Amino acid sequence: ALTLGFLVFFLKQRKTTAFYIVLGVLVLIGTLSITDEVGVFDLFILIISLAAIVLLLMNRSWYLSSADPK
Repeated sequence: ALTLGFLVFFLKQRKTTAFYIVLGVLVLIGTLSITDEVGVFDLFILIISLAAIVLLLMNRSWYLSSADPK
């Protein structure tokens, strides 16, 4: 949880590496949630991870732009 908090902080600063790391972590979380016995909690985590991935990809131009965020 602490790692995701740091990554969110770096995403707000428009760090390109943070964008790709967060994307990779979310894909990893989604993959791990379906590789074991799938239950209600696993489906919940998968839906949240997929929603976050979709939102990141929809707004990737903002995260990957080198413009000053202010």
